[in-house]
Amino acid sequence: WPPIAKSDEALIDALPVGVKEGLEAYARRYASLKSPRKIRWLPHLGCVTLRIQGASGGTVEVQCTPAQASIIAAFTPDAPSWTLSDLARKTACSMDACRKRATFW
Repeated sequence: WPPIAKSDEALIDALPVGVKEGLEAYARRYASLKSPRKIRWLPHLGCVTLRIQGASGGTVEVQCTPAQASIIAAFTPDAPSWTLSDLARKTACSMDACRKRATFW
């Protein structure tokens, strides 16, 4: 297996709380069933399906990467806007990577 980059671990820490708790619960259950095996998450891989409700009340379903999902999850009613540097810090990625991920939205 290829070595795991430190940025992968930082991205897991930057995931929304509900997602992070779900990953941890799944990993604990997996470890109890498949002992001594453990899961090491690769958050830069995979696909996430999100259902997003707009301000007008309409809903759209979007498929994106986990990194792109972490960008949109940062936007809440309490934090409706971000500077690029703050968003990059919140999502634990470089400003260039954050810009690319945010461009998806």
